[in-house]
Amino acid sequence: MKPFQGKIILKKNRIESIEWIPGSVIIINDNTFAEFKNAWAYPGFVDCHGHVAALGSKLSELDLSKCRSAEECIEWSLLNPGFRGIWLTGRGWNEELWATQTFPDLNILDFYYPDIPVYLSRVDGHSAWVNSKALQLAGVDKFTQDPKGGMIIKDKSGNPTGVLIDNAMDLVKKNIPKYEKEQLSELILKACHNLASHGLTQVHEADLHPENVKVFIELDRENKLPIKIKSYLSSQKDEWKNYDYLPSTFNNFSICGLKFYADGALGSRGAAMFDKYNDSDTKGLLLIEPDELFQKAKIGLEKGFHIATHAIGDGANSMVLKTYSRLIKEGITNKDSILRLEHAQTIRTEDLKYLEHDNIITSIQPIHCLSDAPMAEKRLGDNCKYAYPWKSILNSGGRLAAGSDFPIESHNPFIGIDAFVRRIPFDRNDSWYPEERLSRIEALEAYCIAPHQIFDNDFQYSENLVDMTADLTILNNNLLVCNENDIAKTKAVATFINGKLIDN
Repeated sequence: MKPFQGKIILKKNRIESIEWIPGSVIIINDNTFAEFKNAWAYPGFVDCHGHVAALGSKLSELDLSKCRSAEECIEWSLLNPGFRGIWLTGRGWNEELWATQTFPDLNILDFYYPDIPVYLSRVDGHSAWVNSKALQLAGVDKFTQDPKGGMIIKDKSGNPTGVLIDNAMDLVKKNIPKYEKEQLSELILKACHNLASHGLTQVHEADLHPENVKVFIELDRENKLPIKIKSYLSSQKDEWKNYDYLPSTFNNFSICGLKFYADGALGSRGAAMFDKYNDSDTKGLLLIEPDELFQKAKIGLEKGFHIATHAIGDGANSMVLKTYSRLIKEGITNKDSILRLEHAQTIRTEDLKYLEHDNIITSIQPIHCLSDAPMAEKRLGDNCKYAYPWKSILNSGGRLAAGSDFPIESHNPFIGIDAFVRRIPFDRNDSWYPEERLSRIEALEAYCIAPHQIFDNDFQYSENLVDMTADLTILNNNLLVCNENDIAKTKAVATFINGKLIDN
């Protein structure tokens, strides 16, 4: 694809004609005229994996992502408390950025918050740091057994330390008051406008609880959603079965698929691995068995849903890919079925062959590589050679769709493109496993061509843009020819969705 400069004439939400003119982008739609000098037009950028309301929460509530110690987390919480009912809540802490690089415990929380229940989720959302009051309200003590697919971290005496992994988080989380409808609407809209300001025309909501679908539908019917949202319903515990939702497309909102979890995260050592972790005597946690995933996916596919499964560890990815292959071989999928492998962070070479199936899509968040490299080296050791295998996926005939996993990582797509192209971790000066880098064209296609071709039924890609849906991202940079060091500095000048300029 080529970034475009010139005149673009829109009609009925599509691009009617173009005229190449160097120096600016001119958009004409009915009687409206907009010119953006020294800018370039691209097909609308898409983030294929994010959490909209959670981003709104991060933008509005207690964010611990910049804290560099447990003590700093406490200081920040005292200055910027975020309450839901009587609960102090927040997210974003990451012990890998701390001097100690060990999980926190409840003692410091108990000192400052002896009577207030506290629930602080880790940056990856796969572990939580809680205090004694929270454990007390949840009825969790030294006698509480680990739930399936979860772990209550305990000390040598068997007492909970205050850190809960994966499914153990639900023991406490279920007691936190839910957002009121008006609060949730505000969070969604705040997130959507922020996403649009970064040039994103569409995002995929990767884990939407069915009880919140009605809020998105109402906002969409009122024409309040500024960007397009494709949603995947929470389904690990068959949540979707309690509602009447089926695959549906409204205006800017659609229900597309079901979301499952095969394992946890690398940071919390919950990702399911073939080998033990390099820095711990564990292989992680498998959150669903192969036959169970097969049956759940089969039911969803038969109702027309896409299937998306979170898989981080090489063991989890292998299990999911083999399950997907079984679904294909047994004729449960059809040509329109989409089986998404979410994250695909570590895949053994022998499992890459499954990706040649047209139905299987790898949903990649390249920025994870930049953040995780130092931690991945500690967790995986020599098995890092299987980590973040982007070029290997393409060379195996696989298809990539890019995203960020916001708010865990930045939703700025240009940082993601920079990760694909340069693959230089935030704490390094050189590429990490440079053989897995992508070309600029491959990186761009993962953000603004492949997502439309795979997930948008009415998308018609044209090298000259004509007849395409009028979802456009206008940038201040030509990403194909600019200096590599300037890719991440790129800014979105304007975002058009269905031919309408989005006001941020």
